[in-house]
Amino acid sequence: MGYYAIVEATDDRIRLGPPPALRQRWAIIFLGLAGLFFALQIFIFRTRPPIGDALSSAKDVGDFLNVLLSYLAFSLLGVGFLVAAALAWGWWSELEWDAVDRTIFRRRYLFGRVWRTASLPFDQVDEIRVVRIRGQYSLTYYHLFVISQGRTWATLPGYRNEEAVRALRRRLLRFMGFPIV
Repeated sequence: MGYYAIVEATDDRIRLGPPPALRQRWAIIFLGLAGLFFALQIFIFRTRPPIGDALSSAKDVGDFLNVLLSYLAFSLLGVGFLVAAALAWGWWSELEWDAVDRTIFRRRYLFGRVWRTASLPFDQVDEIRVVRIRGQYSLTYYHLFVISQGRTWATLPGYRNEEAVRALRRRLLRFMGFPIV
């Protein structure tokens, strides 16, 4: 399984999107990291002198910023991870193959609402290609590219099993009425 899984499959449409469990997992990981950095910030506030005393002893602007950032660095990282958790949970994209309109729709969602939509008619699709990607630590991944007019229009990333991504490619080509090569 890759980043996209089949969310809905009927005779008229195939919808691919990230499973909610995957989005939940990343949101929980980012929330845990935010909690860790907030706990470190609390530890710093308890072990160092009060921030007012430290700032009053600063001699120039550079020293003032150094003291201020040393007190607030973990808070800023924690807020960053909170934002990452919110985006991991509430920002995703999905692809829909619609046989009635003979169109592929790409929708991007932001917290449950459609943020952007793009469409591509079936007759403008040049090919759907499987590409092998060597990732970090020599792990092999397979991406599925939807190519139109010589450019990549959509990418379905992160599949580890070559047979699964090739089966998905065949299914999409068959759904579109294209010959399977």
